[in-house]
Amino acid sequence: MKNSKLVKLIRTLSHEEFRRFHRYLKSPFFTTNKNLLALYEYLRKYHPDYDSPKLEKEIVFKKIFARASFNYAKFAALTQSMTRLVEDYMLWINMQESPLLRQRHLLKIYNKRNLFEFYERGYVRMLEKLKQPPYRDLEFYQEKLQLHADYYFHPLNNKYDLEDDSLESFSDDLDVFFVIGKYRAVTALKNRERILSKKYPVRFLSTIKENRQEGWLEGHYLVQLYELLFELMEGQQHDTFFAFKKKMFQHYHDLRSTDKELLFYSGLNFAIGQINQGEESFYKEALEWYKLSISSQLIIERGKINNVIFNNVVLLGCREKEFVWTDHFIHNYGKYLSKSTRLDTILFSESLLLFHQKKFQESMVKLCAHSFSKDFQPKVRLTMIRNNFEQFLIDDKYYEVLQSNIEAFEKYITRDKYFSYAKIESHIHCIRIIKKLSDKILERPKKGTLASWLEEEIASRERVVVKDWLREKVETL
Repeated sequence: MKNSKLVKLIRTLSHEEFRRFHRYLKSPFFTTNKNLLALYEYLRKYHPDYDSPKLEKEIVFKKIFARASFNYAKFAALTQSMTRLVEDYMLWINMQESPLLRQRHLLKIYNKRNLFEFYERGYVRMLEKLKQPPYRDLEFYQEKLQLHADYYFHPLNNKYDLEDDSLESFSDDLDVFFVIGKYRAVTALKNRERILSKKYPVRFLSTIKENRQEGWLEGHYLVQLYELLFELMEGQQHDTFFAFKKKMFQHYHDLRSTDKELLFYSGLNFAIGQINQGEESFYKEALEWYKLSISSQLIIERGKINNVIFNNVVLLGCREKEFVWTDHFIHNYGKYLSKSTRLDTILFSESLLLFHQKKFQESMVKLCAHSFSKDFQPKVRLTMIRNNFEQFLIDDKYYEVLQSNIEAFEKYITRDKYFSYAKIESHIHCIRIIKKLSDKILERPKKGTLASWLEEEIASRERVVVKDWLREKVETL
């Protein structure tokens, strides 16, 4: 039953929540089935991992029903009852943690039971509670417009009370809800277009813009953020990016997760896109965006950090020579990496940090001391070659080692069908340039001739990794 719905549910309960669930089960108000308590006591030993072979359903059944032979229907009925109780318990937890959710359900109860006096008071109290948080987003207006609509159209409400502005508020909130929802949807669609190469129709934006020009929603930070982002997607202007960045950093903590992630990663992707187009000043911009996500824990999603994002942060930190900060990041956030790639990622990150600190021998020792998984082999081997090249620039006795490692890497990556064509091509082009460059350096060329040669080499190849590093090396010669 390790992969059952029941186990998947209770695996998400914290130790304290799971402990309190025992008290929940003991209450005769919820269940009088003693077998459910026995099942809880058995499962408690394996919380929260539930990876023991003793969780096979036949073994569990024997522990609960000691004298009976295995009966699938009986076991299924027991686990289904437990699953339903776990779901009810989770609903109860959610209700306790969200006063607004509790108030909303109370309003529905008052409405259903024709308790208009209590419903009206609850409506006013809930409106006041909604105004308290800083959020003015899609969910905020959805909650408000539903409240106003339910109140105004309640059978016992006086529809012609001039002091009642619920209908006007409903109409106004519906307009803002549409605007924010439209901008959120359009932004997500634009991101899909970029990845999927599919065009989506976009309607009503011109109407929104016309109304906005008349001063409507002036000062609404979320609407302004989406407008700036949409301009950025359409025009790619640096001035627009910096206006968007200023507004985003100013109101970052006024955003809930959906808008925060959508707006944040859209801005970050623009900065990374500028880096890919050769705009070196955007390395610093991208790092600043990542730092914002780290300080707010946005980078941690469901208790994990994506391996690619972790590597990007380390690369940017090294690129900007923020070595102390990068070292702190590696050792404080590595624990959030997936177990399957954690050690590889941390050790490679440490070796990359040493490389950028010009501690080439220490970097090589760290890379050679660990057996990296296949996914890491291209970047590990390339970093070894980069270390060799840096050592060669200091002392040309490393020439033979460099050439040998280049040949070995080229044989490895061309023979292995595991990697994509793009990855193979970009790495081969890079190491071949390094090989040619080291030969040219031994010939003692005239100053300035290598730069034009390198640009021709890069231009003649569609894909080349670490181009900026190659250019940086040539500039120092």
